This record gives sequence, C-alpha cells and structure tokens, in this order.
Amino acid sequence: MSVRNLANSNALTRRLNGAHAPPTNPDEEWSNVPYRPSFQSHALNAIAVVPLLSSPTKSNNHSESSFKDLMSAFTRYQNPLHSAPTSSAWSSAGDDSSSCLTLLIPNSHLTRPGDWRYDSTPLRCFDWTNGCQRLVFFDGRPDKSRMAHDRAVNTGLSKDWSDLMAHRRTCALIGVLNCKDCSDTKDLLEAEKELGMWAKLYTSQGYHVSLGIEGAEDNTAAPVASRLFVFDSFDESCQNRLDISQCSMSGGNNLVAFPPCDNVHTQMMDMHLAVVLNDLAVAIFRQTESLIRECDVVTKSGVLGRAVDRISTGLSSNNAP
Repeated sequence: MSVRNLANSNALTRRLNGAHAPPTNPDEEWSNVPYRPSFQSHALNAIAVVPLLSSPTKSNNHSESSFKDLMSAFTRYQNPLHSAPTSSAWSSAGDDSSSCLTLLIPNSHLTRPGDWRYDSTPLRCFDWTNGCQRLVFFDGRPDKSRMAHDRAVNTGLSKDWSDLMAHRRTCALIGVLNCKDCSDTKDLLEAEKELGMWAKLYTSQGYHVSLGIEGAEDNTAAPVASRLFVFDSFDESCQNRLDISQCSMSGGNNLVAFPPCDNVHTQMMDMHLAVVLNDLAVAIFRQTESLIRECDVVTKSGVLGRAVDRISTGLSSNNAP
C-alpha cells in the first residue's frame, strides 16, 4: 500500500470511529488522559464545583479565590512534577479546556468500606488493587462552562439521557466556601442552603420517574454526593463569629475543612486533598452500586416491561390515522 493510500485509509478510519482511532504518528496527541484510552469522555464521573456566596458585585470575594486555589490544587494533583497554571486560567467563561480537569484516582489508594462484601455487591468484578477512577471536575456555573450549561440548563443533553449514558449524569457536587465571606452563622447556613439548590439542579431523575411508573414521585431522584469544602475556618476571627457545628453537613464527611492555601502550606494542602479525593471516589463508587441495585429492582419487579408496553401503546395511538 502506498503512503498516500495508507494516509487516506487512516483518515477514513478516524472519521468512521468518531475521531477516536489512535493516530499513526506517536507524537500526535488526541487525548489528555494518560495511556490515551478511546471513548475517554464516556469513562468519566462528572463532578461540579461551585463557589458559594459568590457574586459579581462583590469587590473582594474570598470564596471565589478559594475556588481558584482549589482548581490549582487539582492541577498539582494531576501533574505533581509540574507547576500549576495561574488561577486566572480557571475563570475563562465558556472555555471547557480551562473550566474542567480530569483526575485519575488509583483504586489501590482507596480504602475499602468495612461493610463492603463481594457476595452482596452488584460489582463483583471490582478490584480494589488495580485500575482507577476517572473524575472530571468542572465549573458548575452554567455561564462559566459548557459542561455546566448542558447539564443544568440544556437538560435534553444530560438528564434525559443519563439512564442510557452514565457519563451524562453529574454524580457529585462540591461547594467551595471561604469563612471570611460569612459575617455570622446565618451566612453559613445560607451557603449550605445555596449548596442544596445547586444539588437539586444537578440531581437526575430516578428510574421509577424516568420510566413514568405510576406512583413515582420526584423524591425518588438519584442523589448527588454533596460536599462542602470550607476554607479559612481556622482563622481566629472566623471562629469567634461562626459556629460551624450549626451546619447540618458538619457530621460525617460531608463538610471538609481545608488548611490555608498559601505557598507555605502547599504540601499540607496537597496531602489533605489526596485524602479527600480518595474519600469522594469511594462515595461515588457506593453511589454507583445503589443505582445498579435500583435498576435491578425495577427490572425484576416487572414494571420495566409494563412501562415499555405503555410507551409502545402510546406511540401506536399517536401514529394511528
């Protein structure tokens, strides 16, 4: 085969495969994920990150700065041998290359829950020693990133297809709050309420609702794993005017206090972030188990077949002359 024919054949293959075929030139990059897997966008768990109590009218918004510091810490986690880009790179509206970041969490770094058993999980082939989880973090504000807009505003591309294509589901939400933006505990509770509103925006319907099963209500929606990342909570002035224990998320792992983000505490920040990411990856894994169990219940109970019959009957009546 001539060089020209080989080039044309490779170009055709890439077009037929949706530009996912590996390039013949090893220097040509086509994926930002290590080892360049195909269908990378379908092998990701999406996590929205939003700054709380953030407003464009505020001249000095500490939560916005903490949001950028967190994104820079994500970048250091992704490239530990390289310096992180400037935080301003995460403020470009509508540019997905600067508003999302993919991290690989090795399964060997995760701590298996004490109540987890191979004989009771639907994921019996899961290996806690090999493989990894791919987590994509994106700016959850619809006016800042395309991923957020498609998932929160243009829901026809996300929620309506989340049962069929799991990568369109937003599985977790992180709210970033700097305690310096809270004048009292009331502001802290307001931030928690705002996080709940974001969680409702990114929550997908449960299988009973999406199948149109009679008696199903919106409260059967698939939950989003929510985390409240708190910064500067150890500041003396913040401790004097805030009572974090009043926050309903203070129990368990839902509220996470972070160390300072200055250059002096960078190493401490990165070590703390690694532990938090491992915990979040385990929470997402357990959430996936719950969704599979819910799907199994719907399938075994026979309601899936009745729902399909009802939809087919409706289509037939609509097409009848």
